[in-house]
Amino acid sequence: MKHIVTLKCPHCHSTNVIKNGIKTDGKQNYYCKHGCRKQFQSDYQYRGAEPWIKPLVKRALVCNVGVRDCAHIFGISKEYVLDSIGRLSCQQGEWQPPSAYYLSVQLDEFWTFIGEKGRKKWLIYAYSLDKREIIAHEWGGRDAQTGKHLLHKLKKLSVGTYYTDDWPSFAKVLPSERHVVGKENTTISMV
Repeated sequence: MKHIVTLKCPHCHSTNVIKNGIKTDGKQNYYCKHGCRKQFQSDYQYRGAEPWIKPLVKRALVCNVGVRDCAHIFGISKEYVLDSIGRLSCQQGEWQPPSAYYLSVQLDEFWTFIGEKGRKKWLIYAYSLDKREIIAHEWGGRDAQTGKHLLHKLKKLSVGTYYTDDWPSFAKVLPSERHVVGKENTTISMV
């Protein structure tokens, strides 16, 4: 009995793929002839190279999952996670919120470091609890300038109320009539 396996592109799920040479590790490389025109392999030597892993790691990092936890959960190296943080910091404005209106948005921040704790990177992000999604983020210092950059990304949206902790930079940049301060308002539950 012969089994026929139809290979699909992991990026666009097209079946219009062809063989495209052999990689240095001896594995077959494929090319998608459909819209995405990306190269891929049917199985990768390193889990971090899998196309579906990158967006999951990115989302976990933005949702405050630590470097070691990401590495453990996804079965990848800490170096891959740290590299993902570096790539996130270079991709400003990549996130496109799916909605134009949000009843309430929680703003919060967390820090991480690359190599040593003296090299802190701050991620300030806006999260919609009712829609359970990150709608904007900004990498930078823990200052009003980074808060302004985040607020600029949110200006395209209609936001009812901003909930924050007592970080003074939020009070400097948010409209006071729509700004509610309190740690109980910035607790995110991903369950």
